[in-house]
Amino acid sequence: MATFKIILLVFCISFSQDKFYLSYEKESDILDSLNTLLLKQNTLTDYLKYEGYDEIQEKVVYKLFNSEKAIDSVFVIGLNHVEKKVVGKIIKPYKKQVINEDFDKIGLDIKSYNYFISSPPQYSFGKFENNKVGLALKFDTQFYSYFSGNLGIINSIDKIDYVGEFNLHMENLRGKADLMEINWRRLDDLSQFFSAEILEPYILNSDYGLGWKYYYGLIDQLFSKYENQITLKLPNYGLYNLKIGYLQGEDKPMLKGESNNFINTHYEAITLEVNRNLLNDRFFPTKGSSFKIYTSLGVSNKTFYIDNFMLFYNYQPITKKIYSSVKFSGKGINTPKSKVPKSQYKYFGGSKNIRGYDEDQFHKIQYGLISNDLGYILNANFHTFIFIDFANDKIVPISSIYSSYGIGMRLSNQNTLFNVNYGIPTNPDSPTSGKLHFEIISKF
Repeated sequence: MATFKIILLVFCISFSQDKFYLSYEKESDILDSLNTLLLKQNTLTDYLKYEGYDEIQEKVVYKLFNSEKAIDSVFVIGLNHVEKKVVGKIIKPYKKQVINEDFDKIGLDIKSYNYFISSPPQYSFGKFENNKVGLALKFDTQFYSYFSGNLGIINSIDKIDYVGEFNLHMENLRGKADLMEINWRRLDDLSQFFSAEILEPYILNSDYGLGWKYYYGLIDQLFSKYENQITLKLPNYGLYNLKIGYLQGEDKPMLKGESNNFINTHYEAITLEVNRNLLNDRFFPTKGSSFKIYTSLGVSNKTFYIDNFMLFYNYQPITKKIYSSVKFSGKGINTPKSKVPKSQYKYFGGSKNIRGYDEDQFHKIQYGLISNDLGYILNANFHTFIFIDFANDKIVPISSIYSSYGIGMRLSNQNTLFNVNYGIPTNPDSPTSGKLHFEIISKF
């Protein structure tokens, strides 16, 4: 019987763009024909409206319309570890949209805004009672609390030096997607650094986030540096994530620093940050891009200054097993009406940028860095790579002053990640110069 109705529909219905002409026999046949037409359209937003009776063709006329149907209910899978109020803030962009909107873009924005969401959520539509439309969302979340250690070994002819770093990172402690991090780094007996960070991405269950950062360092017995910063994370309006903040800091010279023309420097600034993260994994990315642009506009010892920082990553698959990554970073400070204080110079070199050189070996008013890694995927938990780094004392490193090259590998299991690389400078102090970096991340 069902087959007969479909065959009858083919013979009894004619089409004219968005109009449908049905032969009128029984009311039940008309209803079956209309339902079949809507099923063929395969959409939740189309409906048919009676237009009248065509006496020439002796057929009933219906016209197809498209409505901007809004989402009535959202069903969420994968955010079980987050409070319901925070879940409501995360999925809020979907509730404002009609079905015809670009839901893929909304997913990308949500992934970029929330550090713990590793990929855009999967989604599907359906109808439930009273012809309401439901949206089902499936999230893949990655909350990681971990302890990490980083050890650098510098080999030269007369000695072997060690540098170290320890980091305690905790996420979602209160079910609010909050984050806390404590870091300690040692270059040698004369240089040590301590920093702390707290982030509340949905403060008081609002669309705003609040962050706090603290930094204290002792640099080569030349000066001490203190910074305190508070930031406001603005609601996600698409495209980019925005932060605005206030920074206060002070550099105090020590006896050695005073004899080397370091001066006491007090500075305050308004900070602006724009970022977006579309990498496909937090620890082992092989595809996607991310960037951050950070600017401080302030006063240092009654002199106006601009401090800039840029960071860009791009991962591009070449084959199923081979991928390339490019990193660009640059830092610089400008004081138009005076000299830049020595304590405001930018330090670089070591495991985070020019691998193969000492940690913070170089200090300039500005620098630019480009790194290129070529990775090979042995399996999902084991990657090897070769790399080359270039740096210059300009924001855009057109030519290279410092460079290094080397090899490395990354391994992981359910609870531990292990990174190791060996960098060789292209202009070493000795033939045996080089640097070996170990990093272990233990999740808990």
